[in-house]
Amino acid sequence: MEKITKLLTLFVGLLFAMTTSASVAETNDDVTNYNLTIHGVKVTSDNASDVLGNGVFSYDATANILSINGSFTGENRKRIVESSIPGLTVDIKSYSVLEAENAPVFTFNESAGVTGSGLLIVNSPNETGFYVTRGASLTIYDSDIVIQALWGIAGPRDTQIEKLTINNSNVSIATSGYEPGAICDLKGGFDLVKSFIYSPEGAYFDTKDLKNPDGSLATNVTILKTIVEATIDGIRYYLYGETNEASVIWNDYTGTIDIPASVTYGDKTYTVTAVNPWGFVGCSAVSITLPEGMTTIGDGAFNGCYALTTVTLPSTLTSVGSLLFNGSAVESVYCYATTPPAIISEYESTLLIEASNTATLYVPAGSLSAYQNASGWSEFSNIVEMETVLPEGTDLIVNGTFEDSDLSPFSYHRGASSGYDNPITSSFIQTESGNNIMVITSMDGAANSWDTQFFVGLSRPVVEGETLTFTMRAKADRNVLITTQADRNAPGDYIHWEFVGSYNLTDQWQTFTKEVTVTSQMAGAQYIAFTLNEGLESVTYYFDDMHLIGAGGDEPGPIVYGDNMIVNGTFEGTNMDAFSKVEQDISWIPSPLTLDDVIEYVTDNHCLFTHFGQVETNNEWKNRLIVNLNGTLEPGDHFRFSMRAKASDDVMISGHGTNSDINISIWGLIGQMNLTDEWQTFEVEGVVSESAEGSVNQLQFYMAVNDADGMDFYFDDMFLAKETDVEPDTDYSLIDNTVYLEPVQGVAGGQTTLSVKMKNTEPIQGLAFTLALPDGVTVATDADGFPMATLSLDRTTANKTDYFGSNIDADGNLRVVCSSSNGYTFDGNDGEVARITVNLASTMTKGDYAILLKNVSLSNNLNESHSVEKLKSTLSVIDFIPGDVNGDLEVDVADFTLMANYLLGKTLTVFIMEAADVAGGTGGVPDGDIDVADLTGIANIILHQ
Repeated sequence: MEKITKLLTLFVGLLFAMTTSASVAETNDDVTNYNLTIHGVKVTSDNASDVLGNGVFSYDATANILSINGSFTGENRKRIVESSIPGLTVDIKSYSVLEAENAPVFTFNESAGVTGSGLLIVNSPNETGFYVTRGASLTIYDSDIVIQALWGIAGPRDTQIEKLTINNSNVSIATSGYEPGAICDLKGGFDLVKSFIYSPEGAYFDTKDLKNPDGSLATNVTILKTIVEATIDGIRYYLYGETNEASVIWNDYTGTIDIPASVTYGDKTYTVTAVNPWGFVGCSAVSITLPEGMTTIGDGAFNGCYALTTVTLPSTLTSVGSLLFNGSAVESVYCYATTPPAIISEYESTLLIEASNTATLYVPAGSLSAYQNASGWSEFSNIVEMETVLPEGTDLIVNGTFEDSDLSPFSYHRGASSGYDNPITSSFIQTESGNNIMVITSMDGAANSWDTQFFVGLSRPVVEGETLTFTMRAKADRNVLITTQADRNAPGDYIHWEFVGSYNLTDQWQTFTKEVTVTSQMAGAQYIAFTLNEGLESVTYYFDDMHLIGAGGDEPGPIVYGDNMIVNGTFEGTNMDAFSKVEQDISWIPSPLTLDDVIEYVTDNHCLFTHFGQVETNNEWKNRLIVNLNGTLEPGDHFRFSMRAKASDDVMISGHGTNSDINISIWGLIGQMNLTDEWQTFEVEGVVSESAEGSVNQLQFYMAVNDADGMDFYFDDMFLAKETDVEPDTDYSLIDNTVYLEPVQGVAGGQTTLSVKMKNTEPIQGLAFTLALPDGVTVATDADGFPMATLSLDRTTANKTDYFGSNIDADGNLRVVCSSSNGYTFDGNDGEVARITVNLASTMTKGDYAILLKNVSLSNNLNESHSVEKLKSTLSVIDFIPGDVNGDLEVDVADFTLMANYLLGKTLTVFIMEAADVAGGTGGVPDGDIDVADLTGIANIILHQ
């Protein structure tokens, strides 16, 4: 109690001293002099309304606000603004340019803030833009500022502890000269609130300076608001720069509204993931369609829309607020989510629609019962299952995996022997190696290839401008070419040749992938016609896993098939010497592949080989790419190969296996691939012939270039693996190793700690996982900017664990790695292995949020690693506890200290206003003000616990 009383006395005394230290320096003869100078002119009560007589600078002593309304250029070595007033606010009223020659533009000897609706441009080519001294703190909030200076925002090079906070602001800094620094010599720290460093990517703040990823001082820095409001094509959004996400906000929407899956603003693309609360309230839109990829709709989104008749909700929707359709005229709601979205509302209500409204809710096939029994959704008077038709942006081919037997609504075929259109029925489904596949047999040879076709029906017509991805697995009992065309109706209503490409089938399964942008000629197609090559007799075709996916849909998963045998196959590394060689017709001598051959394409590093020359007839081997493997394929090995590739023009390449040591070749090991000017993914499964004379340690690709001007080739994501690499030595299905998160509670605006636990029945020596957090939750960092993630010693000891590290990626996910070389890190047991502190945004509403552990991998003492399924837990945001200002669900001396720091004017990253307001009104009722009475109230809470 004595300690609390002393603390209270100390902080109240400091607070009194702070609040009574006026901005007045002295008063003489009814003229008050303020501790503020504008271009060498002291600000007084006489000149405060227009300090320099030019209408640019004015000072309101009562509010302690310096207003700047216009531009000003100073004389040599004169500072524009110098303040020694505690708590000064600089308000930028309009577009203002302040220039100083050989002097700082702003000097703050006491803590101050800069804000305003105008754009401020600060220019000091030989000095500092904002100079912060004597231990002061500078807060830039709700501002747009451009700084061009020798030093951007800097403190003195001494022992003072100056600090910078940038809150919800756009700040651009360009510096130059001797030892320039954009943000430097601030030993008190640098905080970003509702803002993030846009460039340079990877910049970080050390003990006093903002630095580039390589450790040098950052000289050109752009800091942007985390949230930007923008109107794009008539739709208003909040754009979240750190996550590249967008949410729809209110506008006076009319007519038919189709929200896109993504929007571009400036040079960035944002995924539209949410509709904010009341996003369409009271608008006169008739129809509203929300895109695939959207997950959240806030309270009252369609409330009071008197003209609204139809709403379409995506399959990705996971949560909605209450009161969605109250007072609206909605007649039809199409919800494609197979699981009813959870209702998460700040009103603790599950009401979605008024009982008087007779709207029909259409739900996916098989989901009727779930919606009829789901809170809120069951209020719809009519709930009807839709036919199996997927929404725009998902798989467009029905039964594309050929797992169902009723194919009559799916496709037609016609062969030369029939001459008529025949539905594809279950007689075409056969089972091979446990997979349901479609087998078309004996497509007799004919003079007209139209006589050998089959038609694939889509779930909707394709739309001009949309990007589609087509994939399928296919083979035949002999080499054969198949082509495709787009049809409006089946059969034969042709509108475009070569819709999703042509493919060379062999007797080995291949996976074909093709991206296509729908042109005006393709638009409206609802069938793909597969034309089988004319003149062939008694060919059997095998098809499986067909997909045509619209933009925003789920793309087929990557190959996971053992260890990649190709070094740098993703071309993300820099040491290309170990990877490949190139031999061209013009050089004859294989030359090592260097970094000069690698360029940046969109966002992927890939390999570009330029201007392969025209080859002589039958000498295509003069153009070849040699790929060295980090292992060998032996005779009899089963393998899978994958590669993305394209060329500057249509061309065929062929892939062969070789051994560089004994000069043997296995021709046609990978087969032939027809490249076009669009990216395609080629996948091949095969077996190395038992009669091969040796192992394969290289792949060689031959390019049959016929163009006299040469061609360019692009390769990416090469993958080669053996079947023998797939199965680990240990059957981990028999071992109970589980990593999991305990459910946790937190308060909006506060912090909470996540407990990562592991149950393992064998000793675990290495552990790695990624923590993915919901919107509004971020990993807390310490004063040095490092994640607040620590190894828990409940299950191990420090000397057994020689590495524990963590890193926050660009998406805000936390990657954690723990390993040991000195013994078992975690003996078989069940308990905590790591603790992670997270921040909860003050904007978060009460409710349950999903937190996820993914990419979890464990290794034992034999260096055998295995994966654990991604695991989900729950973060529950609850009401605050009075006095718990740091949001850790306890009221203790830490809250008292934090409260005192707030009253002393210090910038705090965690402070819950509602929890701080514990006293002050009549009868002890909170009064809406945070003052000394609340500090005393928290002390009383602690004393009486």
